[in-house]
Amino acid sequence: MKELTLDRESLRLGKYTNCYANLTPLQLEGLLWLLGEWSCRVREGKFVGNKNRARVALKTLQEFHRKPLDRDEVRALMRDAAR
Repeated sequence: MKELTLDRESLRLGKYTNCYANLTPLQLEGLLWLLGEWSCRVREGKFVGNKNRARVALKTLQEFHRKPLDRDEVRALMRDAAR
């Protein structure tokens, strides 16, 4: 599999990506984790699996551009949401 490369300058030019151009690799991993949490727990507008984890993921995604979290912070949030 080829290496994935993101060009920060290209991200800066995008209307919906410019706020993510300065993420660290760990913050990008956190963002992808949250997207995965949300997408695997909502199907056709309905919750499947742990609803609380889906809610926490969506709320955190909505705030991510203001307060990005890294992978370890997302892991802790999801662990707490599973309880």
